[in-house]
Amino acid sequence: MQRKSYRLKAGNINNLKIVTEELPDLGPDEVTVEVKAIGLNFADVSVILGLYSATPKGVFTPGLEVAGVVVKAGSEVKNVKVGDRIFAVTRFGGLYDAHQHWVEIRHAAARRLVV
Repeated sequence: MQRKSYRLKAGNINNLKIVTEELPDLGPDEVTVEVKAIGLNFADVSVILGLYSATPKGVFTPGLEVAGVVVKAGSEVKNVKVGDRIFAVTRFGGLYDAHQHWVEIRHAAARRLVV
């Protein structure tokens, strides 16, 4: 499965590029989420500009929060299932293109949305 994601090296928003990449194989404790919404907040902007203490070294995908639908679940995942609408906090990597947007996250970081 391919995804498009935004990548950059911190320091200048003009470094932001869209890249197409293969989604890694799903681990037993991970879920694949079709991202419907992301959070973009002050901390994210600070990271993009290289001003945040936890800014990753090298090229990374910004974004700390995602919401979407679980489309695959690893064999050890018990707290969410395929079809669940979830919210998750990531260690960056939440900012994905609106056309092909999947992210893999550890199931412990995912919480089912109850509306």
